[in-house]
Amino acid sequence: MATSIYASPHNEVVFKNNYSSTLVVSVSERKEPKPADYLGQKLFEKERLSYVCVRSLDNTWYLDQDIPNVVETIKKAIRDSWASKVVIFGFSMGSFGALRIAASIDFDLVFLCAPVVTLDKTIESRWSSDYEQHYDAYLALSGTLLPPRNNPRVVVVYDPESHDAKHVEILSSHAKIEEVLTPKADHLVMTYLKSAGVLGDVFRKVVYEDDSLAGINSMIRRSQKTNKAYLTSLFFKLRHRPRLQRKVAAHLLQQFPEDEDVRLTQAVHLARSGSLAEAADLILRVTGPSPNKMVSVAVVRAVAFYAENGGKPEPMAKIVAALKSDRPRSRLVQLWFSRYLRYVKDYDAAFRSHEFYMKGDDFEAHAHMERGYIFERLDLPSLAEKEFVEAYHFAPNLPSAKEKYNMVLGRQAKA
Repeated sequence: MATSIYASPHNEVVFKNNYSSTLVVSVSERKEPKPADYLGQKLFEKERLSYVCVRSLDNTWYLDQDIPNVVETIKKAIRDSWASKVVIFGFSMGSFGALRIAASIDFDLVFLCAPVVTLDKTIESRWSSDYEQHYDAYLALSGTLLPPRNNPRVVVVYDPESHDAKHVEILSSHAKIEEVLTPKADHLVMTYLKSAGVLGDVFRKVVYEDDSLAGINSMIRRSQKTNKAYLTSLFFKLRHRPRLQRKVAAHLLQQFPEDEDVRLTQAVHLARSGSLAEAADLILRVTGPSPNKMVSVAVVRAVAFYAENGGKPEPMAKIVAALKSDRPRSRLVQLWFSRYLRYVKDYDAAFRSHEFYMKGDDFEAHAHMERGYIFERLDLPSLAEKEFVEAYHFAPNLPSAKEKYNMVLGRQAKA
């Protein structure tokens, strides 16, 4: 059992010495609701690896003043382990934390998934509301984060079409990197690898096989036909190609007939095909009496698509009641709930729901897009245009915001 070796109001650290020659320091991701679990702990136990796991309790991006104490705690654990090889492993926010720690400790391998290497507001603003109060602290240390000390081997796992690619480009200008590609994973590369059934294989190849990553990328590509995360992402990306989307939905159901998220994706497909009663029945069978299930992204997304395609609110009453409660949920759950409210024309409740994710970062663009769509529905084009322009200013790379912004510019040019 891992032992707690550091705890503060901001961060926690646990240590387990399995007397392996390799020790892994893992740094956990951002989590809604917070905090995240310890990254990789079950995998390290399975591999009988010594490990130190660090997690943030408040999503402040390891910018807290106690990080020097965390670093000293990790150094002591490394000395106590007597490991000959030391790896730091971070995902998302944890990759940023890993780089901060690697600025003070020599590692043999820096292993980053969905890397975030800068919080420069001109490059990264997806989660800026988290660390706004710590931004001066970031500016003070930003010049020390890259390159990592002692020229370690650096491996990154990322989706080359995602925003993370900008961070990989910055990292590659400071260090020689090796790449593992996860197409259509977007930022959720850990979910992608786990869904593909290759997370353990990728981890072992990276950590134990120092000479190359030969075969990893081809192994990931081969797994796509049975990768639930990849296929689900593909299903939603094909929304304008219904025939192909139908094929992907059928393949998903064939591969994972009992999987709840897949069944909810099937409910989306049924709703879009006009089979609303079947869609509602499937959603209710999956959720059952459990309020925990009712606030998952997959459930609320299915409910929103059901409403968008003409489904009546009455069958979804229990789910909607759970969503109107104060139960902790992510901004993505809240976004789909806001869309549901728009689709059922409960505009006042929709406006109130937007406040949940209007926090001054990229995600606020979705609130303004939602409000713009409502104003369009109410035939208030001037108000809609203002919201679409605001959305574009928050997230100029958001496709829907870019499209609406260009339409606004076009109308203004004709006026």
